[in-house]
Amino acid sequence: MRGKTEVRITIIYLVIGILWITLSDEAILMLGQNVEDLTRLQNYKGWIFVIFTSALIFILIRQETRKRNAVEDLLRERNDELSESLETIRQFQNEKRSSQKRFLGLYKNIREGFAWLDAAGTIKGTNPAFLNMLQFSSEQLIGKHYRELCPMGCHQLLSAIDERGYTDIIDIELLNAAGQKVPVSLMAYKMPAPTGDSEEIWVIVKDIIDEKKAEKDILNAKQHAEQSERLKSAFLANISHEIRTPMNSIIGFAELLGNDDLPDERRKWYSRIIAENAEMLLVIVNNVLDISRLETGQLKVFRHETDLNKVISDIYDLFTIQAQDKGIELNIENLLPRELAIVYTDESKLKQILINLTGNAIKFTHEGKVSISCCVENGDVCFDIADTGIGIAPKEQKTIFERFRQVDDSTTRKYGGTGLGLTISLGLTELLGGSLKLDSEPGKGSVFHIRIPAQASPVHADEMTLKKDSTSSGKPDETSILVVEDGHASSLLIKEALRELRANIIFVKDGESAIEACTKNASIRIVLMDLNLPGINGAEAALQIKEKCPGILIIGQSAQQLDPKNEKGQQTIFDDFLVKPYLPQVLLATVKKHI
Repeated sequence: MRGKTEVRITIIYLVIGILWITLSDEAILMLGQNVEDLTRLQNYKGWIFVIFTSALIFILIRQETRKRNAVEDLLRERNDELSESLETIRQFQNEKRSSQKRFLGLYKNIREGFAWLDAAGTIKGTNPAFLNMLQFSSEQLIGKHYRELCPMGCHQLLSAIDERGYTDIIDIELLNAAGQKVPVSLMAYKMPAPTGDSEEIWVIVKDIIDEKKAEKDILNAKQHAEQSERLKSAFLANISHEIRTPMNSIIGFAELLGNDDLPDERRKWYSRIIAENAEMLLVIVNNVLDISRLETGQLKVFRHETDLNKVISDIYDLFTIQAQDKGIELNIENLLPRELAIVYTDESKLKQILINLTGNAIKFTHEGKVSISCCVENGDVCFDIADTGIGIAPKEQKTIFERFRQVDDSTTRKYGGTGLGLTISLGLTELLGGSLKLDSEPGKGSVFHIRIPAQASPVHADEMTLKKDSTSSGKPDETSILVVEDGHASSLLIKEALRELRANIIFVKDGESAIEACTKNASIRIVLMDLNLPGINGAEAALQIKEKCPGILIIGQSAQQLDPKNEKGQQTIFDDFLVKPYLPQVLLATVKKHI
C-alpha cells in the first residue's frame, strides 16, 4: 500500500511539473515583454508551482493517511476479535481438560463397573472396577463377546437396545476369570461413538453380592423366626399338656384322699401318686425357669464339697422304679475311690444335668439297659450316660440341643416332655465350665459324655469334724430351731417335716421378730430363714443375727437361687441353703446335718 502511494505521488508530481514547465513558459512569454516582467512572472510561476504541488501532495497524503488509519482500525478490531476468540478457545480447552480429568477420575475410581461395546457386542474397553469385579486383566477381556461372560440371561440385550436404545435394570450372573458366577445388576445404553460415524453400547454393572447375601440372610432370618414361632407355639401347647397332666392327677387324687372310707393301703398309694406327679410338675417348672435364667445370665454357680458317689447313687435311686416299670436295666458301671469322689463343684446343677440325661435315656429306651459311669481325668469329672434306645440321626444331633426341640413333633407326641432338658443340660454344663458331647446311631442307642472341671475340696474331712466339734461345743442341753416363715402352709409343712426331731421349734413371721428371738433365747441353735419376708428381708436379718449371735447356724431358703453373701462379699451369711420347692425329707436331712 505504502509503495503504491509513493509511486502515484511521484508520477503526478512529474506530470504536473512537465506540463507546468511547458505551458507556463509560453504563457510568460505571451504576457511579458521585458526582462523585469519575465523575471517577476518566473517568480510567480515558481510560487504557484510550489503552492499547488504542496496542496496536491497534502491532499493525496491526507487521503492515504485516512485510508491507512481506516485499515489500522479494521486490523485492530480484527485483532481484538481474534484475541477474544483465542481466550474463548483457551477457556474451552481448560474446561475440556478439567472435564477429561473428572471423567478419568470417575472412570478409574467409581465402584460400579463400566464397559463399552461395539454394535455387535464385542467389548472395546472397561474401567478397573469392571476388571476387579470379574478378576480379568484388560488384555484377557478386550475383544471378547459379551455372551462369553453372560451365557444365560443376556440373549435379548442387543435386541432391547436396538428397539429402545437402552435396557431396564437386569439382575443376572456373569462369569469371572475362574468360571465362577458373580451376581450383578446391569443396564445398557446406545451412545454415539466419538468418531461420529458409528454407535457404541455403554454398560454399567453393579456387584450385588452383598445385596444377595443380605437378601439370603433376611430370608434365613424370616424362616428362622417362623420356625421359632412354630416351635414356641408347639412348646406352649406341649407344656400346657405337660403341666395339666400331673396337675390333673394331683387334684384328682387329692380329692380322693378326702374319702373317709378309703383304706390305708390305697391312701398311701394315692399319696405316692400325688408326690410323683408333684415332682414331675416341679421338674417342668424348674426347666422353664432355668432356661430363662440361663438366657439372661441370672443363674449362678455355688460350689461346695460334693460326693460324686453319693450323687450317682441318688440318681440311681431316683430312676430305679421308673426303669423297672419299663422293663429295662439301670446300672452303675463304677464308683470312684473315696479320695477321688470328694470334689468342689455345684452339686445341685450337676444333679440336674444327670437327672435330665438319665431321664431322657430311660424315656427313649424300650429294651436293653441304661448305664451311668464316672471317672476323673486330668482334674475333670467325666460322666457317661449310655442307653440302648432309639438313637439319634447325625443331622438331628445338633438340633436336639436347641430350645423347644426334639427330633420331630411325633417324638414329642409319643414320648412327651417340654424339649428343654438337653438345652438346660448343655447350658448348665457350659456354666460349670465343661462340655457335653453326644455319640449316637439310630436304632443302636446314644452316649452322652459330660466333662466338668472339678477342684479337690478345700475343706478336708478332719477339718470338717473339727469345725463341727468346735461349733457344737458348749451348746445347751435343749436345742431350739427358729423357723422364720410368713406363709401358713409353708410353716405347717416345715413343722410336719421336722416332727421326728427332739427339738423345740419356734415360729416367727418377720425378720425383726427373728432378730429379737435369737438375742433373747440362748437355746436357739439353728435358724431356718426365708429370704422373702415383710419388713427386713431374710438376708439382712441373717446378717444381723450373725453379728449379734455368732454361734447360731442359719439355713436360708428361697424360691430363687440367690448369692448368699453380704454386700461386701467378705463372709458367707448362710451356713446352708435350700431352694424352694423342696421335699420334706430333704429339709429334714439338711437340718439333721447341722444339729
